[in-house]
Order: sequence, then structure tokens, then C-alpha cells
Amino acid sequence: MTSAARPSMIAVDWGSTSFRAYLLDQHHQLLAKVASDQGVLQHDRAHHAEVLREQCGPWLLQTPDLPIYMSGVVGARDGWLEMPYVPCPASLDDVRGLMTRVENRFAAPLSGADIWIAPGVSGCSPSGAPDVMRGEEIQVFGALESLGTDTGTVCLPGTHSKWVQVENAAITGFSTFMTGELYALIAARSSVGAIGKNARDDRRAFAAAVSAAGEEGGLLHQLFSIRARHLTGHLPEQSVLSYLSGLVIGNEVKAAKALYPAAQTVAVVANEVLSQRYCAALSQLQLQPRSVSADGAFLRGIIDVAAREITSE
Repeated sequence: MTSAARPSMIAVDWGSTSFRAYLLDQHHQLLAKVASDQGVLQHDRAHHAEVLREQCGPWLLQTPDLPIYMSGVVGARDGWLEMPYVPCPASLDDVRGLMTRVENRFAAPLSGADIWIAPGVSGCSPSGAPDVMRGEEIQVFGALESLGTDTGTVCLPGTHSKWVQVENAAITGFSTFMTGELYALIAARSSVGAIGKNARDDRRAFAAAVSAAGEEGGLLHQLFSIRARHLTGHLPEQSVLSYLSGLVIGNEVKAAKALYPAAQTVAVVANEVLSQRYCAALSQLQLQPRSVSADGAFLRGIIDVAAREITSE
């Protein structure tokens, strides 16, 4: 007979713009989830414990001694506690070895919890530029585990999209693109965003922009062309943001293809909306996408870290 499910750990994926926490049972099955826009950069360091208490307090009131494993920007310089970087090549064991326990002097209900923060990973792009990541490495390991492989190319769309190369279960290098941040800034604060009213998902406009990406003139020229296309009647206002999305994603994918010419199949780790867009762009540009849930990849990776014995530093 299967024993009744009981809470055994809390996993937290804490980025710059979002907070997600998962309550797992002793069989690593999901019992509950909370999510908010209280990313690390939305408040100062003094309030990190307050956010964790607010989001996960009800679970800790029921089970006060739950361990909490956190990864992401929470371990950055502006986060809760700055964690070191694991240099490439970086395996999951390397990441696990630098997990750090937070000194817990917090009031209840956090007072009984062992709180751990994962390190980041540092490396280089094929371009030679230095690069860093925090949180994506956990998803990379989880994604490849779910796909049953230890080698491949992984794309993690987001505020700062990552393209990661993994060989023999170790991250050997990666490249970051400010795709999501650039899209958000242009959509919210530019003359292009100002005409993107009554937005709808226009797949034809998205595909046209993916094709236009990388053409002569460069991205800065192509971005202004969005406004010109609208003013000359070639692009309706409700399609402007779809075109913008296709343009920045298309430029990212074409640049990544040049950096990773051997990549044919790419694992895309994202939520449903971003996964659909990236998979469409990858297919259009003759790459084979394999979609992996971002939540699922994170949980597989963080469970693998948490399921092993961790020695306090």
C-alpha cells in the first residue's frame, strides 16, 4: 500500500522578474505551487525573507522543518546571498558541490527551515565573450534527463535567453541574448510600442518577421522598419507586437545558428506561449525543436540536487 503523501521539500525558482515555489511530497510529486511577480529585482535585499515567508508561509506553518532549495537570480550579487560560479565544464555534481546553506536567523515560520541556494555557472560563448547564468543550469540538467540524453543544445527563452551546449552531462559553454528584455523595453517605452495597440497573436506577421530577421541593415534598422510598415499601411496596429516578437526571436535564432552550426535538434525549455513561438521560429529556420516544460525541467533538476546528500560548508 502506498503511504499517504506528505510534504518533504520546497523548491524555489526565483528570477529577476518572477517568483515560483513548488511544494513536493516524499515521492517528489507536486502538491502545490505558488507564483508571483515578486522577482529579486522588484525589491531590495532586506525584503527577500519577507517575500519567501509570504509565499511559502502557509506550507511551513503546516510542516515547519521543510528544507527549501532555491536557484536563480536569488543567488546573484543583487539577490539574497551572492553565490559563486561553477566554471565550465560544469556538471550537476559540480553545481551540487557548491550549494550553500543560508544562515537562518529568521522568525517563524521560516525559523525551522534549512534554506539552500544554488551557485551559478560561468563560461564562454563560441564568440569568445564571457558569459554567466543563474538558474538555467538546473533546467538544462532536468531537460536533458527528461529527454533521455546527456549531450545536446538547449535553448531557454526568457528575459535573457540562453543557448547552452552540453557534452557528456556537463555544460561546456553557452550564449546569452537579451531578447526578452529588449522586447519588453521596446513594447513598453518606444515609438514602436506606442503603435502596437489592440495586440493580437498574428502568426503570419510573426513568420514574416522571422524571415526578415538578419537581413541587410541589421537589427536597429529592422526595428524602425516596424513603424514604417505600419505608417505605410503594410502592418496593422494589432499585428505590430507579433512582428516585433518575430523580429527579435528571429535575430536570436539566426545568430545562435551561426554560433552553433552543428546543432540540428534544439531542446526548447519554456512556458507554453514562448515554447510555441520559439518552436515555430526554429522550424521555420530549418532546426528541429523538442519542447520541454520549464516547470518540469526545473523540478527534475532541483530534485536531483536535493535528493543527494549535501554537506554544509
